[in-house]
Amino acid sequence: MQRRKGWWEDAACQGVGTHIFFPVIVRGDCMRKINELFAEARTYCDRCPVRLDCLTTQIKIEEETGQHDGMWGGLTPYERKAYLSDKLWAERTKAR
Repeated sequence: MQRRKGWWEDAACQGVGTHIFFPVIVRGDCMRKINELFAEARTYCDRCPVRLDCLTTQIKIEEETGQHDGMWGGLTPYERKAYLSDKLWAERTKAR
């Protein structure tokens, strides 16, 4: 029997150190500095064949936990928070 392959096994970041995707951000870092910290991670995400799977999985986790850390699916924590906020707003206004 063949083992089912997980999407992460096709990720461009396979074998890359996690420090690239989870840089140390300190209070007071401006968005330009934060984007610079994530620049190397973005190069992997930009060419990743499973980017959408990665992003979808992480967004589900963040909706449940409220924790936003690291680069996932090519988006920084701040970009994902904005995405989730927009998504929630659209759902609320559609329900009216």
